[in-house]
Amino acid sequence: MRFRIEHSGPGRLRVSAEYPFGPAARKVLRERLLDLPGVTRVTVYKYGSGLVLEHRGSRDTLLTALQRLDVLDLCQDAGDIGTAPEERELFDVFYEAFLRRALTHTLLPPVVRAPITIIKSLAFIPPALRALRGGHLTVEVLDATAIVISQLMGDFSTASSIIFLLNLGEDLEGWVETRSRERLEGSLSFLSRSAWVLIEGGGLKETDIAEVRVGDLVSVTAGRAIPLDGEVIRGRGMVSESTLTGEPLAVSKTVGDSVYASTVVENGELTLRVTSLATESRISQIVRLMTEGEDFQSPRQRLNQTRADALVTYNFLGAAVTYALTRSVTQALLFLLVDVSCVLKISTPIVVMTAMRQMGDQQVLIKGGRFVEEFAEVDTFVFDKTGTLTTTRPMVMDVLTFGGFSRQEVISYAACLEEHYYHPIGHAVVEQAERENIPHDEMHGELTYIVSHGIQSEIDGKRTVIGSRHFVIEDEGVPITAEQEAVIAEQAQRYNLLYFSIDQQLAGVFCIDAPLRPNARQVLATLRAQGKHLVMLTGDGQARADEIAAELGIKEVHAGVFPEDKHLFVQQQQQMGRRVVMVGDGINDSAALYAADIAVVMAESADLAQQVADVVILSNDLGALTELGHMSRGLERRLNGLYTGIIGVNGGLLALGLFNVLPGNLLALLHNASTIGFSLYSLGDLAVEQNALPNAGEPLSVS
Repeated sequence: MRFRIEHSGPGRLRVSAEYPFGPAARKVLRERLLDLPGVTRVTVYKYGSGLVLEHRGSRDTLLTALQRLDVLDLCQDAGDIGTAPEERELFDVFYEAFLRRALTHTLLPPVVRAPITIIKSLAFIPPALRALRGGHLTVEVLDATAIVISQLMGDFSTASSIIFLLNLGEDLEGWVETRSRERLEGSLSFLSRSAWVLIEGGGLKETDIAEVRVGDLVSVTAGRAIPLDGEVIRGRGMVSESTLTGEPLAVSKTVGDSVYASTVVENGELTLRVTSLATESRISQIVRLMTEGEDFQSPRQRLNQTRADALVTYNFLGAAVTYALTRSVTQALLFLLVDVSCVLKISTPIVVMTAMRQMGDQQVLIKGGRFVEEFAEVDTFVFDKTGTLTTTRPMVMDVLTFGGFSRQEVISYAACLEEHYYHPIGHAVVEQAERENIPHDEMHGELTYIVSHGIQSEIDGKRTVIGSRHFVIEDEGVPITAEQEAVIAEQAQRYNLLYFSIDQQLAGVFCIDAPLRPNARQVLATLRAQGKHLVMLTGDGQARADEIAAELGIKEVHAGVFPEDKHLFVQQQQQMGRRVVMVGDGINDSAALYAADIAVVMAESADLAQQVADVVILSNDLGALTELGHMSRGLERRLNGLYTGIIGVNGGLLALGLFNVLPGNLLALLHNASTIGFSLYSLGDLAVEQNALPNAGEPLSVS
């Protein structure tokens, strides 16, 4: 089978086949593609021959496997599958609506169409009466008035056209809402990729969520999302259930309590027995809370809805003045037929959804239209350092050992503690153990994680602590000799240091470094050129923080800060009148992320940070910050142009009708056509400032 690359981006590949597939073949193709190495998600377009692959791992390996798909084998299997259920595409919305409209006008005589129009019109009366009883002139009142007056004048064709347009608008709004929910539900799967399942012998095994069964025992530590519904059988912790209840405060969970998938353990550790595998309903609840929240609509979307209702008053006023001057019901009716409010309500959410969809194509999950529209308006970017400006996979560059402990012992003990908690620095220790083939089986007692400090536990009955210098040396009171201090101080100038002690004795210090993200300098230079205020907050020492800041051109740096300091800093910036984007990745950033006007995290971030975030960069590419700024400005241009165009076109139509250039039925037809045209225009990709797509147009072949 021959394919052609249409677009290639980080973790995403869009290709087109030689010819389109039928429904059954599409199902087989989707199943075959999901079996390819590294493929995580497949979208096969219903119309045409395009398909999108989201993947991890080697792009070249995927392309080779894709090229080897046998189209003859595919077609042979397709006959035994049956027709697969298909997603409803936008084309279907228009096709079905116009087909019904055409058949009605072609097959039914006028004497039958008129009663049908009357029956259909009855659905528009109750909403209008409710609005009037509440003392409001709304779009519903305008629509019902136009339909009723048209029918009273015997113009059932115009009334039918209005009803058709309104129903089409509802279908379009429903389609936009459905696709929004589908995209969010699919994207939220990052909250529950895997689970730590207890195995025989008391150890833990990271297991794909699909392989976990009811009755399995699962361990969940601080900062991690609970992967499945369950009952706590051991441990105690505070669990954030805001995704389900909307309540911001965490609740205490202990033995016997029920916990739910996609909620997050803020602190403590829980062992639960899985009671249900039905995570989809929980995800749906999250999506419902998001889409019903104020953030899902952009400010312009809410403004245009307000404008739409406000314009109704002018429609009625224009109709009344026209009738008073001309005594012509036909002329007055023109103000009711040219319903600007209708097209505003239909097109605005489509534009916002288009912007979110385009960013989704670039591997950026946005949890609400507000965050797209307001992104260009923010003036302050606050960055965490480790895992944000630097890569999320720092490396152990050296291990200093003390107290007679060997390098292998220090790495083994430390790795068995760190593997249970997500933090880039701790993960570097685990990776180093694997790199040196050093076993790190479970050998510790109960773990306690202290945010922004470290982990404490017991090994062979001896108190074991790993974490920052402040935690190990100062809080725990572990003594350090002048000789040890001299060795450590030399490394402190170059690396982040992770201290490890056993039984109140310093056993080792891990020297860890994380390289800058490849495009960090370019992204921050772009933001700085746009006049953005850049700040870096980090728990690192001042010397290391200044070194990184100088390399990136960041003037304001705060080192040695704790989570509460980050949170307070964001609030102080807001009190100064600044609009703040917080870009972070770890549990210790969560409070600051929650306080920021817009919270941005990477896909590799802790689950708690991802849940709090407004924007998740699934590609882990800082360039998404500048792309989102471009999209925000593109959205503003599209919305401004759309509003101007709608007012101009419909104002022109109204003028042509008032001066008798166009008859009322033709005016209604043109108005309806313009509404559909603006809706289609709203669906087109927004023009944004961007570089050429990599690999676009490249032929795909296998040697």
